[in-house]
Amino acid sequence: VGITTLNLESRTILAKYSIPIKVDFEISPEICDLTGWTNQKLNKCGVDLIEAKRRVEKYCPPGRLIIMDQDDEAPYIERSLNMRLGISRLNVSTLYRILNNQLEASLSLEDMLKYYGLTFIGRQHKADHDSYNIARLFLEVVK
Repeated sequence: VGITTLNLESRTILAKYSIPIKVDFEISPEICDLTGWTNQKLNKCGVDLIEAKRRVEKYCPPGRLIIMDQDDEAPYIERSLNMRLGISRLNVSTLYRILNNQLEASLSLEDMLKYYGLTFIGRQHKADHDSYNIARLFLEVVK
């Protein structure tokens, strides 16, 4: 899980957090290539579901706006951690498509960043890097 916190008044990024979670299944080679996470790395650096839930609640308390780039991200986290995130949610991809009259477009986060002259910082599909870049895109969209 990746979380990046923002100050909406000053329109600044405050911090980014990575919450790797230990899994009890074998991660496929495709997912390892995509994310950089292996079972060995998660067993060494990851936390259990209880600790992951505690951290998500700490960094993302109820009432906080959840900004994502896919509609299924928050429900997936809620199901996985057996918790409820804030009810205020904004899909920055949808907002981008509305504001740029590209309603039917299927654009990657990298494509949307490029529109604003930004490049993706970090490794794509690494949760904290994704969340950081989603935050950067959001700040550009709402300028």
